[in-house]
Amino acid sequence: MWSKFSKLILSVSVIAIAVFAFISSVLTAVTLAAGAKPNSIEELAILKVDLSRFDAARGLLPASDSGANGGDLVDSIIKGGAKGIEGILGSLTGSSTKASSRLKRRATKSRSSKSGNTESRRDNSRDSSRNKLSASKSVVPQYISLHVQTLCNGDFGGNIGASSQVRIKSCTTPGRRLKDVSEVIGISNPLQGLTSRLLPTVVKESMQLSVDMINYSQLLLTVVFAIATVFSFLSLLFIAISFFFPRMKILIYTNFILAALAAGFVSGSFIGADIMVAYVAKSLNRVFKDFNIHAELGSTFLGVSIAASFFSIAVFIYWFVRVVLLFRKRILGKIPGASKMRGLIKKKKVTDAEPGTTNVHVEGEKPAGEASAPGGLGGFF
Repeated sequence: MWSKFSKLILSVSVIAIAVFAFISSVLTAVTLAAGAKPNSIEELAILKVDLSRFDAARGLLPASDSGANGGDLVDSIIKGGAKGIEGILGSLTGSSTKASSRLKRRATKSRSSKSGNTESRRDNSRDSSRNKLSASKSVVPQYISLHVQTLCNGDFGGNIGASSQVRIKSCTTPGRRLKDVSEVIGISNPLQGLTSRLLPTVVKESMQLSVDMINYSQLLLTVVFAIATVFSFLSLLFIAISFFFPRMKILIYTNFILAALAAGFVSGSFIGADIMVAYVAKSLNRVFKDFNIHAELGSTFLGVSIAASFFSIAVFIYWFVRVVLLFRKRILGKIPGASKMRGLIKKKKVTDAEPGTTNVHVEGEKPAGEASAPGGLGGFF
């Protein structure tokens, strides 16, 4: 019969393991649902790409031995060409300097009255061009975030950087395949057919290959995290049932199998995603370094992956120990000397349970053990 203390310890351990399984299940489910719509757990992104300092001109400059790119060489060529054009224009306009001065002296008052309107029109055109430029800049998002099922893009809420707070503008639809690179950055492409015909084949196919890789990666992540979520909640359900039947063997075996599957899928999906995304981020930073594009593994996702993996593995270890305790007799029977030691323990328990039999003997007779072996060791063999 169990003692009350052992029952209490078992009940408390089952409750603690149920809490661990609940935390692991919730973290996995939240990660699966993150980014399903704008402003939906946007911080829980697997990969963050910072585009706030994107510089296409710098990235397209040719490489040179003097630096990371050919900026110095191209700048010198541009400056030299500008000076040459300025000299040619100066030689052509030098002969007409006197004529232009006469025209300036013959300028009427009507021209001075029109100058105000002209300057105002120039200011308005300059302001409108600035507004158009700022509007065009706002079209390109400051960041792109990769989630399990979706891709999101938006702007930073505070300080610019991949680790700052973000505001999601738009997200792709979960389960829908991406068709074009423009969907990755959230820009509609009305001239998709024209651009596909104008771009070289190698560029077009490379862009399509990148889109296909994103689609397959998200499909794999979705399937793995969905399976991990299902097994996590199944394990939690059977742990709750085992609280009322703590010694039922079929429940112990079932919980062990479910805990093993949940731990395998949860830790495997999180750790696998961490390794894969860390490698992708490193490759993106190396390839797009000159474009001032920075990619990194989501810090929140890394913390969630560590916590979920720890709790799921802890649940598995608990049920593994419970299964080992069920088979302790068979395991000890296969260990050399363990069966003999168990027999000695049982014999001692029986002897202690019968008072007066240990040290009582008939007068004139030797105690058991002295006749068989000297030193009283015969009773142990």
